[in-house]
Amino acid sequence: MLGLTVGINLVRAANTAVSPASVTAAAGTAFTYQGQLEKSGSAVTDTCDFQFSLYDASTGGSQVGSTITKSSVSVSDGLFTTELDFGSSAFDGNARYLQIAVKCSGESSYTTLNGRVALNPAPYAVNAATAPWSGLSGVPAGFADGTDNDTTYTAGTGITLN
Repeated sequence: MLGLTVGINLVRAANTAVSPASVTAAAGTAFTYQGQLEKSGSAVTDTCDFQFSLYDASTGGSQVGSTITKSSVSVSDGLFTTELDFGSSAFDGNARYLQIAVKCSGESSYTTLNGRVALNPAPYAVNAATAPWSGLSGVPAGFADGTDNDTTYTAGTGITLN
């Protein structure tokens, strides 16, 4: 019996020096997925293939997007990490659940693990990149048109505004 304990972690570059180009670069839609795989109560150490499918319900429901297959993922003491990218349209603010199937060396077919994993807020941040102004609440009146052209800035001592 295969079991899975999972954790989700969004990983973005953590550079101490930030260039202007990196500030304006798109963050992308991929996120890092980390899990712990056990078989008969013992941590797996193997190379395994995984299939990740996104659904709109914890059971039943409809699949959202395509299944992502990750081959030859290293599993050490049960721990594995992989990057998943279902695209920005997959996370539209509605509930999403991840179904996982695994096939380790010597196995001929995938085993779907029991229980879909609820994906909670962090991956939904990808929706922010394409959210329309009309979809935002609490926007100050001066920003309602999408342009900050009515804010007054005052330079402090030794600072010049251009």
